[in-house]
Amino acid sequence: HAEVGGDTHFTVHRFASSGPGSVNCFWVETAHALVVFDAQRQISQARLAAAAMARHGKPIVAIVVSHAHPDHVGGLGIIAEAAGPGVPIYAAAETRADIAADAGGYFSIARAYLGDDFPATVTAPTATLMPDEQLTVDGLV
Repeated sequence: HAEVGGDTHFTVHRFASSGPGSVNCFWVETAHALVVFDAQRQISQARLAAAAMARHGKPIVAIVVSHAHPDHVGGLGIIAEAAGPGVPIYAAAETRADIAADAGGYFSIARAYLGDDFPATVTAPTATLMPDEQLTVDGLV
């Protein structure tokens, strides 16, 4: 729990997937909203993370993707569905390009290993974060 600028309180939460190769996703809870960072690898684990987020009773107002590895984007569709229509999924331009191209073939490897627990198509980010751009959510920068 922390304070920013005096009255703005926030709490950082973490969901860690079970089993070997545990994956983390985080969300920042403000007074009125949640901002999610990354989205798990497996669809099943993303559903559990989304359920944990829902227990706060606050809307997800933004999703931020740190990079294009399967353990950060496999559950994007589930988290985006939990957030609802129109909630932006932010990523840097390079990350958006990497997700679109899957040049390293990581998504097909994850799908081969995980089967239907990895999406056939990874949900694409909808908004580009520019270098040094700041997001402001519920008074938090």
